[in-house]
Amino acid sequence: MRSARLAAVTVVVLGVGGCGTVDGGETPGAAASCAYVIDYDNRRYSDVGNVDYERGEKLGTATQPPCDDTPNDGGEGSPERRVPAYAIEGVDPEVAIAVADAPDDVVFVVDRGDELPPEIEKLRRTASHECVGTRPAPTASGTDDNPDDTPLYRTLDHIDRLAAKRYAQSFTGLSVDQDASAADLYRIPSADFDEAVCEGAEKGVTVRIHDTDANRKDLDALAERISADMNRWDGTFQLREVGVDEQGWVHVGVDEPDTAEPLIHDAFGKEHIRVVHVGQAHAD
Repeated sequence: MRSARLAAVTVVVLGVGGCGTVDGGETPGAAASCAYVIDYDNRRYSDVGNVDYERGEKLGTATQPPCDDTPNDGGEGSPERRVPAYAIEGVDPEVAIAVADAPDDVVFVVDRGDELPPEIEKLRRTASHECVGTRPAPTASGTDDNPDDTPLYRTLDHIDRLAAKRYAQSFTGLSVDQDASAADLYRIPSADFDEAVCEGAEKGVTVRIHDTDANRKDLDALAERISADMNRWDGTFQLREVGVDEQGWVHVGVDEPDTAEPLIHDAFGKEHIRVVHVGQAHAD
């Protein structure tokens, strides 16, 4: 299971309805046990996460098939959904597309077996480098019943302390991959920070280190500026979420991305801002 270690600064103007899981993230509109697939141009696409890509031109409208993950409860499940489909720069739409309300690192790839197409494999996010901890565990402290008192979480706490004090100007974000006993550190390149992190990592814990170009303090400030100005868009589009992603950008959720994106970029710039669709809240 992968999750963000440090909570994003988030202002939710209107909540988002039911969510399912995709590569450790949450995808609006998908039921938890249904496959997250998209139909477009007589082809079926499946989701692939952890991808860096540039969204291209709008292609048209794709559909997400209906899903009933609890057929015995008497309900009707979720209906078919229609979502805008976009090209991915440098990738043929017959290979993969993007859709408006998927997470920022998720694309949809035509099923061609177990291996990813080479065009998508090139876009998978990779760590600039990684280290495996060698530091021995501390002696027993009487907290063995604490589920967070593990090598992985002690290593995460060590990184948190470094990020809060000596390396705040480099630190961007941190996420947890519990299944692999690993942490993903996102930071502006800093040899000293990397060395301090790896020296403190406990035995058996892997730290994967990724390059970014913005620190968390600056991203938080940008998110707060956008959030503070949310009412200026009334009557044009609805600003529904603003949050900081640990990988180095501000996520801006709106009801109409095509309308909102140029206005938000004009007001706050394009750098480190990703405008995505977020659906209307609904009662269960």
